[in-house]
Amino acid sequence: MPDDRQWSDALCDWFYRPELAGQPAYLFCDPSVPSMIAEANGWALPDPLADLLSAVRSRVAASEPLGPWLRQAHRWRREGRVGNPPWVAVLAVTVLAASGGGRDDGLLIHERAYYKPLRRLFGLPQGAQPPDFDNDVRMLWTFLREWLDDDLGGSRGLSTASAPKHLCNVGWALSQTVLTPAERSRLPEFFRLIGALPGEDIAPAVLLASYQRWASRRGGLGASPPELDRSSAIREVLAAVLHQSLLAWDGRPRDERGRVTLPLLLGYYSARGEMRLASRAVPGLGHRRLAIGDQEITLGAPDEQIVVPGDPASALEGQPIRGMLAASEQDPAAGAREIEMRLPSTDLHVLASSAELAMWVEVGAASFDHEHVVIVRERVAREAERAMAALGGSATPLTRIRLPAGWYAYHRFEPTRLANVDPKLGGLVPSRAELAQLSGGLPIELRNRIWLTAGPPDVALPDLVERQESQVLRLDGNELPWPADSRLRLREHGLRAGLHELIVAGRTMRFTLVDEAVDQSGHGDLELTVDRRAMGHRFPGRSRMSDDGNRLGDRSTAAVPVEVTLCGAELTTADGGKDVAPLPRHWHLRIGGLYFVLGGPGQAARLQPSAPSWLMDTEPRLYPRDADLDTALSGLPFSPRWLLHVPPRQPPTVLDIAGVSPAPSQAPGRPTLETGPSVWQLALKHLDSVAAPGLRAQSAWRAWIHEAAALCGTQPPPGVMVGRCQ
Repeated sequence: MPDDRQWSDALCDWFYRPELAGQPAYLFCDPSVPSMIAEANGWALPDPLADLLSAVRSRVAASEPLGPWLRQAHRWRREGRVGNPPWVAVLAVTVLAASGGGRDDGLLIHERAYYKPLRRLFGLPQGAQPPDFDNDVRMLWTFLREWLDDDLGGSRGLSTASAPKHLCNVGWALSQTVLTPAERSRLPEFFRLIGALPGEDIAPAVLLASYQRWASRRGGLGASPPELDRSSAIREVLAAVLHQSLLAWDGRPRDERGRVTLPLLLGYYSARGEMRLASRAVPGLGHRRLAIGDQEITLGAPDEQIVVPGDPASALEGQPIRGMLAASEQDPAAGAREIEMRLPSTDLHVLASSAELAMWVEVGAASFDHEHVVIVRERVAREAERAMAALGGSATPLTRIRLPAGWYAYHRFEPTRLANVDPKLGGLVPSRAELAQLSGGLPIELRNRIWLTAGPPDVALPDLVERQESQVLRLDGNELPWPADSRLRLREHGLRAGLHELIVAGRTMRFTLVDEAVDQSGHGDLELTVDRRAMGHRFPGRSRMSDDGNRLGDRSTAAVPVEVTLCGAELTTADGGKDVAPLPRHWHLRIGGLYFVLGGPGQAARLQPSAPSWLMDTEPRLYPRDADLDTALSGLPFSPRWLLHVPPRQPPTVLDIAGVSPAPSQAPGRPTLETGPSVWQLALKHLDSVAAPGLRAQSAWRAWIHEAAALCGTQPPPGVMVGRCQ
């Protein structure tokens, strides 16, 4: 029978995994989790939940329920933080009390009612807050956050536990349970529907208001539980969860365990009256083979739709479609793995015509003046008919389609107006602007929000603004009046080329205007002499005299100055020859994140790379994202050996730069390099989670790590990671 330390290890490995690197990680423990963990670890336990509670209760003392784990946590920290935190099992029980494990009702726990189920799970007599619970539980969650975010650098997920001041005790557990794993897996669908983009920042209150409207339509959050209306603190917890999820969202869907997956969409092939399943590729999973059953398909480019094998009837009833994703041929680190896809859990599916697949494919919501196919459960079919009529698009029953029992289908639904319908049928209502959107104009690259200066976009302002004072509209720092027609026409503001910032009702958007753009390479009209060098030149043919009067034979050579010219994409010499020696390699940096250059052990400098000044002085101004490494190394007081890059929300990487020579002199106006012991200590902090370099450099990296560890007086743990130098 596993003890509480073994349960802690198993819970850590279940909830905090390398595939969650840079993503929020939740310790969501409900009554079903212990059974899944026991099965994954091969534990033959008749009642895994009871076993977990028994292991924890064996150490609970009435005078200080969390005291044994707090002392164990301090000892674990003093002894080098080896292995998983040994107190996660008791935290899981505190979460269990907030997720329904200690209550008969199915509602979110209210802060004043938390201690009744908590005491029951701990095996304590009924009463109020257990002794020292407030301080002890805060310390244990804080230590867990330090392990995840500081010690591991987010390589096994980011900490998500927090507690607002009005929920200072129950808030820690509630932050893990306010959304179920199934509800969290649908957040990417929510972000896409409201028009959010990966990495952008939207005010938590704005996100919460949009989410409550969306969830009531899609069945999330039950039926908007009364706790959200009664408790501002619970609303604050949910808003914080949504905000953190948006900041970490990379644009890809994830399953209930946080793994990148593919969206599953319902389809209808009208030529045969058959239901189908469809999906679309996502970044990181494109151009890979996917085997489902005995069939295999190849995914296309990101956002490219594809028909997926599988049984639509079972998918409609909530059964997942499982497949095996082949290893990526482009990325050796992306190995083969299982993948699980599910249809949205809803009583209503709205389909629109897809020219890409030549069939009807599920969409998030209906659109004005477009025809749709609607699939609904029998129990809401009559209500759906009335709703479609109210929206001006009364539909016709679709009898040709083959559906499982309990489902109805309609076609020719074309909404022409808005109407109030039951939230569970909200997919029939044409989408209204939840957030401001950039539309129209002359776009160059929509993904990066780049338009021509001559054709800036319009801004479609949100239709749904909670309060009048939320109608805040600022363009480049200047407040503007809210247009009567809720449409801001940027062309009227005479914007110049460059980066612009727009703040609309809690959403910050940035876009770039450029004066000109080309969509193809040049035709060779522009020539640039890139080098003039003395080269051994061979003169074929008869003997001839050289410039100094010496006779050269048929196969003689001489050193003559030769111009190397770049014309379009062709590199030539002055006489048209192609035997040009290779130009020296240039090393580039992508601006963003932290850069450290490491020399010998104890030698480190923090780089501040910037683009060349001549690029920044052009008119119109350019916004390059690359810098030259040799220039950034100007003035380095030691020989460079490794380049450590710490990008935002991603694991650090290291690159062998032993062959790079710093520029001979520091460019005027460049910031000086930061060196010294403090920089060395800061660089060491990121080495615990650094990704190993390529195969050719791994042995040299291991040797360097051991030298650095010897300097610090520590031993590198398994995985060749250097410990902190205290």
